[in-house]
Amino acid sequence: MGWKENFQKLTVLEKVLIISVTILCIVVVLLFIGFLTTHDDGVCTHPECVRAAVHILDTVDPLANPCEDFYRFACGTFLQNAFTTGRPSLLHELSELTKNQLQEIVVETRKDETELPRMLRAQRRFYRACANTSAIEEEENQTVLRLLDEVLGGWPLQKRQMWDDRGFDWVKSTIKSRKLGLYYQFFFSVDVYHNLTNNKAMLWIRPPAQIEISSFQWKEETIDLMADIATLLGSESNVIPEIRTTMYFAKQIQGLAEIYHNKSLPYGSRERQNRTIASINHTYIKIDWLSFLKNITGLPLREDDPVMFDLTDYLTDFFYLLSRTPKRISANFMSWAIISSNINYMTRAVRDKYKELSKFSNDTEEADTSRCDICFKLSTGLFRSIAESEYMRRYTTIEKKTSISRMIQAIKKEMEISLTVTPWLDEVSRNNALKRLKNITEAIGWLDLAFDIDKIDQINGYHKIVVHGDNAVDMARTMTRSNFDNYYRQMERNITDLDRISSPRIEVNAYFVRSYNILVLPASILQGQIFSTNRPSYLNYGALGTVIGHEMTHGFSEAGELFDSDSDNLWTNETMQRFANVSRCLVDEYDDYREGIGKLEVNDTCDPVQTLLDENLADFTGVNLAYTAYRRWAQLNAPEKTLPGVRFTPNQLFWIMASTYMCHDRKLSEDDTFFKGRDASHGEPEFRVVGRIRNSPYFAKDFDCPADSEMNVRDKCRVYY
Repeated sequence: MGWKENFQKLTVLEKVLIISVTILCIVVVLLFIGFLTTHDDGVCTHPECVRAAVHILDTVDPLANPCEDFYRFACGTFLQNAFTTGRPSLLHELSELTKNQLQEIVVETRKDETELPRMLRAQRRFYRACANTSAIEEEENQTVLRLLDEVLGGWPLQKRQMWDDRGFDWVKSTIKSRKLGLYYQFFFSVDVYHNLTNNKAMLWIRPPAQIEISSFQWKEETIDLMADIATLLGSESNVIPEIRTTMYFAKQIQGLAEIYHNKSLPYGSRERQNRTIASINHTYIKIDWLSFLKNITGLPLREDDPVMFDLTDYLTDFFYLLSRTPKRISANFMSWAIISSNINYMTRAVRDKYKELSKFSNDTEEADTSRCDICFKLSTGLFRSIAESEYMRRYTTIEKKTSISRMIQAIKKEMEISLTVTPWLDEVSRNNALKRLKNITEAIGWLDLAFDIDKIDQINGYHKIVVHGDNAVDMARTMTRSNFDNYYRQMERNITDLDRISSPRIEVNAYFVRSYNILVLPASILQGQIFSTNRPSYLNYGALGTVIGHEMTHGFSEAGELFDSDSDNLWTNETMQRFANVSRCLVDEYDDYREGIGKLEVNDTCDPVQTLLDENLADFTGVNLAYTAYRRWAQLNAPEKTLPGVRFTPNQLFWIMASTYMCHDRKLSEDDTFFKGRDASHGEPEFRVVGRIRNSPYFAKDFDCPADSEMNVRDKCRVYY
């Protein structure tokens, strides 16, 4: 039930009280800001400064000793209130903000959309068609049933005796399904394999993915529900025996696929071979492979083209199974796959039954997911990079790019100084590293092409299509067909790391693409408590500056690709050995931390020490680069205003902002995919904050930490100087 419905249920007195309190709060805030504005004694009263002040007061624990446990100091109040507020992390909060901003681009209503890009208008039209459940009810599933007629001659379970198996051919039906933009990988998958060694792409033919088979809910407990769905779509009574037979067939297909997926197939093994299409045609004559693959991919393939073929064992058993299975059963299996993939565009009664069915499957979509969220997710999946590209243009202003670019140059200068004075680099390695540093390019918001509407359309193949009408199924088919056409066109060109990041990502993260020496700062991280052009630099250098320093350091670590643009070694063997020796303290630091927390769980997804070396080096070095860059900036500029109600110095606020975005409550985030994906190669947040603080040569002075205190250890681990 929404807030409007809840509000309507309140009494008149309750409504008056709520409105009065709301108005009072607004008045108090306005009076407070007005007071500050008229009594400007060096305090920043811009709303961004007020927000930053509130953030710090809500996060920092002033009673904790910053010299003994800076994580507890920087995050203490946040952690105390995390359960009450339901906020597992500040980064998670920023991620939610980003998701809402992106969703607004798709769902917002405008009387005039003519100024919006063509494909964004189509995406918004699809969203509205998907969300228009009244039109879906009126349509009564006729589009899906019509498509089943076109692809399979109808759904045997619905047509019953009217279905004629003489016109059915599973190969032709698979091709029809692909060309109509429907699900088509019924019995095996035709994918594109990227060879990372030579950047070449080739076709990869293998059994269907397990998740695709299991998602069709072929379980004994679901038979009655499947029968209910069949009845809703026009089937007569007593369909359960045929459903059970179809289920048996599906389980056998699933079993054959599992045998393959449970194997670890080395490249070049008998099951995994590079074979020409002509060779496959000669061995497996029941399919005209050249014709089939041409129709599936839309490419001008030749018989001597090689493909990676993983069906050696699977096909023999599959053809035998198919030969003793009635055609109507395999057609039922294919029908159900098409229905399942279009379930979101079907009537409420069918969707509700399918939702019950999904409880017995691996379907992780929550039962209470709103229609709006479902349609938004479908729209971004079908219209790839369209809303994301618009997001980049809306949230990456010229002012923001200019300010961040200056910060990057300042931090590069500090890295240059560090590389110049770091003693373990020999002259050859030092010169190579300085050359790499000089050639680092920046992508603020995303790569420039993401801001170009025409290029985004060309990258995704959308310049070739027109999305007609307002039928959600037909619009989805148009986009699905186009997306697969574009997917297979990768075969016609070499694939590079630049291709892999050409489509803008809306995620709270940053990247250093080593092979192209590019620092990428997505628009989604350039906001909130990470960055704002309307607040003091000590906040921006502390938060975003530390992120920039972290990513830049990735270009100069053993875990990186230590080669220059000509694939020559960046470091000499002697420097590599020196690096191994001097960076040993990073490993020891994390070992000591793990021992210190005892039974507390830490991330063991990967090698818990060596895998984290690169990230720890970036953490330890990045914050120092950002700090010295800020201090150099501060020496050249007038003193900045302080934050309202905050008594910390600018230097202290740098360290606070460099740490607060790391705050997170482990209990609230342990089931959160945001953290599971993010923490696979990083240390624990406590260590990431405390480790770099206690080993920094600059921190202790700003907080007057005595020698040998926890945050001012005598023997500091320092790789870059």
